[in-house]
Amino acid sequence: HRDIYEYPYLSVKSTGENKRIKRPSLHLNNGQNTVSIFYGGVNKKAEKTDDGEDKEVVTLKSSKSIPRFVNVILDYLFGKIALHHGYLYDISTSQFKRLSEMDIAHEYKLGKRSDFTASEVVEIISFIDEQIKLKPLKEIKASIIACHDFQMDLHQKKILKNCSIKDNECYFKVFDCQLSDVIEMSILNANYLGMVIDDVDSLHNAQLQPIYQMLVACREITKTRFFVSKSGTRTGKGLRHKVISSIFDTKHVNLDELSNKATAAMAWAGFDGGEMLLVTESGEIGKSLERYLKILATESTYRGRGIGQNYADINLTGVLSIDSNEKVLFSSEMNSRAVNIAFKNRPKRETDSERESIFAPY
Repeated sequence: HRDIYEYPYLSVKSTGENKRIKRPSLHLNNGQNTVSIFYGGVNKKAEKTDDGEDKEVVTLKSSKSIPRFVNVILDYLFGKIALHHGYLYDISTSQFKRLSEMDIAHEYKLGKRSDFTASEVVEIISFIDEQIKLKPLKEIKASIIACHDFQMDLHQKKILKNCSIKDNECYFKVFDCQLSDVIEMSILNANYLGMVIDDVDSLHNAQLQPIYQMLVACREITKTRFFVSKSGTRTGKGLRHKVISSIFDTKHVNLDELSNKATAAMAWAGFDGGEMLLVTESGEIGKSLERYLKILATESTYRGRGIGQNYADINLTGVLSIDSNEKVLFSSEMNSRAVNIAFKNRPKRETDSERESIFAPY
């Protein structure tokens, strides 16, 4: 009840009274319905009336706050979050969000003084789900990209035409576009790659990267590779990464923060849930940084800590992408995982105005 003039009622069964709740403790919203929650106690005491008769008076005593972990349970019971194949998802909108331990800790403010850690809360939800087997309010389409008039099924690897977004479903990705828009844009993208990519193998790898990242992000496959884009300056690498990162949850990686003990834990926490882990370095990338890059490139979980929170497992399934203008020196093990994309260097005599004119259509 969001209207301040319309308070909900709590029925007191022992007296048959309806008591107004002027300050609900919590509002729940699952994307379809809302409900107010009262958390507190019903106090009863006997009082004398003017006629000298005994009368039972009922008052409501609201608690100052609901324990944080209870909020997660209530959101599960009300259908905002659902358990699907062992993972928690927020399904309150048409595009679902997978909730990691870090997400749970942050969204429900499960700090160091909480009754339970995020990991323990997930165990509690899993236990409740085993007992009541609550069916999600929406069908979770874990590998479907949905648009206005078509869908992309990443599991079947098919384009499904004349498919609209349904209220009783939630999808991996939802984009505000028509199939005709995508076809037109794909032609422009192909022309751009043909102009800036250096060779046939690099062109293949450049076309592979977005769909590979999508397959990893929706967990159709596990990540085994990372991408390295290399060339001189002002060759179009940045624009390509800007385009790709716009359709992913992209986390920008600062390697200096990872090597600093004071900032490392929070830096790792910042990568939680990222689908694309983008490293842009102006200097050389050598073996001194390989320890951190190897974790980003190969690990699916890592430990991190948000401000004022406990250490928790972070979701590190995002695909690493490196944009470099300098030397990239890796060990043979890392080189075997690298997917290289070489860009053409611009002509030496090309002026800034000529370059701007060439790139303007893109």
